[in-house]
Amino acid sequence: MKSYFYLFCLALFLLASCSKSDLIPEPSISVLPKPDTNIIPKPDTSITLKPDTNAIPKIDTVAITHPEPIEKPDTGTLCIVKSIEKISNGESYLRVYTYDSLARVTKVTLGRASELFYTDYTYQPHRIISTSLPGTGTYDINDDGQIIRMNQSTSFRYNSEGYLIETEFAGIKKTFDYKNGNLVKIAYVDQFGKENILKLIEYNNEPFQNVMGLGGVTTDFDSEGDILASYLGKPNKNMVSRTTQQLHGPLNPDLIINYSYIKDDTGKIVSIKTTPSWFNPPTEYKILYQCQ
Repeated sequence: MKSYFYLFCLALFLLASCSKSDLIPEPSISVLPKPDTNIIPKPDTSITLKPDTNAIPKIDTVAITHPEPIEKPDTGTLCIVKSIEKISNGESYLRVYTYDSLARVTKVTLGRASELFYTDYTYQPHRIISTSLPGTGTYDINDDGQIIRMNQSTSFRYNSEGYLIETEFAGIKKTFDYKNGNLVKIAYVDQFGKENILKLIEYNNEPFQNVMGLGGVTTDFDSEGDILASYLGKPNKNMVSRTTQQLHGPLNPDLIINYSYIKDDTGKIVSIKTTPSWFNPPTEYKILYQCQ
């Protein structure tokens, strides 16, 4: 009997000496989910932040890049004036324009086949130089693309809106007055400060088209298709319909010139006719475009 009792006690001792870890199973590590590394977004290396160059103001190189007038018909096609034929008193004269890659006029050929004249234009930073048989012309340009001085002798002044308001040569000033966006009066002021009206200008309701200065007279040297018209400040709002030139003499009545226009199907002006009240015969200007 005692042997059974000792065997029983020995069994209890062995049972008590067993490790808890042998009786209670350890939790499986597979029960705990592993952190999903996909949850943390990786930086997209395909996106490269570039500086906004449009936010950086560019240096105005208007004297280099200022384009000559380019008409934009309703079709959206870009067109430049290729030639202007002047027909008056039975005679015809042709102006042919040559351009560079920036659409600036580099040469004007004027005359007839038997008698041609050339004017070459070169562009420098803030300066245009014209070279022709009579001589060389130098035109200084400001940052706004406006002529401010011609041949170091004639100065040009503009208002805050960009309109040409005054020229001065040898102490004699010309003034330019505007109304509703159009030049309506040109006058000169003598050395005593007296204003003498040179020209009064009227307009139609047609929007302005810069046909090398034609139909938008501002100064004396841009009245017959001079390329410099686009460098004389803000253009008129409308096209000229009539000018009255006051000649200031008892034997010289006012010279009135009426303007009429013909347009093609796209709205470009292809003909301008001027009819003076006296002295000169009517003149027609036929405009040929090169479109692309």
